[in-house]
Amino acid sequence: MTAVIIILAFGVLIVIVDKNFNKKKIIESNYHLDTNQQAEMETVQKQPDTSDNQTNTNMETVQKQLYIVDNQSNTNKDFVAIDVETAIGKRWSICQIGLAVYENGKLMQTVNELIQPPNNEYSIWNTKIHGITADKTYDKPTFPEIWEKIYPIIENKKLVAHNAEFDINCLHQTLDYYNIDIPNFDCDCTYVKTGLKLNDACASFNISLDNHHDAYCDAEACARLYLKVLDGIEPDFSNVTLKSKAKKQQFSSFEGHERIQGDSLKPDFENADKNSLFYSKKVVITGVFYSIDRLSIARIAKEMGADVDTAITKRTDFVIVGADPGPSKMEKVNKYNSEGCNMTTLTEKDFLEIIQRDKVLME
Repeated sequence: MTAVIIILAFGVLIVIVDKNFNKKKIIESNYHLDTNQQAEMETVQKQPDTSDNQTNTNMETVQKQLYIVDNQSNTNKDFVAIDVETAIGKRWSICQIGLAVYENGKLMQTVNELIQPPNNEYSIWNTKIHGITADKTYDKPTFPEIWEKIYPIIENKKLVAHNAEFDINCLHQTLDYYNIDIPNFDCDCTYVKTGLKLNDACASFNISLDNHHDAYCDAEACARLYLKVLDGIEPDFSNVTLKSKAKKQQFSSFEGHERIQGDSLKPDFENADKNSLFYSKKVVITGVFYSIDRLSIARIAKEMGADVDTAITKRTDFVIVGADPGPSKMEKVNKYNSEGCNMTTLTEKDFLEIIQRDKVLME
């Protein structure tokens, strides 16, 4: 059965189609959305990793698991905060996992494990983010070995992550990669609840984040952030540099939506690599990005020969999509593709992989 949910909010009509999803290896649960969670669902755009054939199934599963089963979960302080780091631009390449286990709001157990990813292979771009290299994991256990320790900790628990779509989907894809059954658990997301990047959210709630992109550091920060939100503590935006403060009450920020203008919009075909994927292609950038900002994406795309534009037209070739993309842009992509255009959407991970392949270095 296909369920269609129509939500009218902020003057926008949103239609969400929940298609049947493959329940192979998934223990079925009766998920439902309460009114507040429907509103949350409307504010967050997912970033599916289109890197392999399991993605669509995994993404639909994450979307179902991202919303908690029982109405009491909003104040339940029994949970496991989780964060993962990946070795390459594939979500099944987990190289570190951090867990912070809380009972009744108190830290009871911690897990911080380096993991040897498949073939102990690393991308320079992933290492640039978290600092983990092959020489740090060549003698570490593989994921199936670590899973024996992790499984009893998270089974039937509530997992909390900052940008749960990424971390939980990484967990799903890694379990799929190793042909391991996916256990039953519920999920909640501090990114959904705050609308802020982790460093900004921590700053606004006066939470230390001493080693950002270390999996355990991020998991513990996420846990403390979650407790603050559950306790109804208001954020202090004076600690965060925001471009707009108009939506403080919604924990929202326009940071990351920097306007692309000026020289970035002037193509330089003469000095660009004619063999690049983006050479002489019209590229539009929309949304918020985690490991690289919009202006850097525009600059690099231009160096690769792209004609960077700010509007979607029928001549657009590539759309690089981050979190919270412009809804009108995405509507145009779907509309024009349905009319016979062939626009390609790329996630942040996709773009970083293309950079690596074309050996374009960020300054």
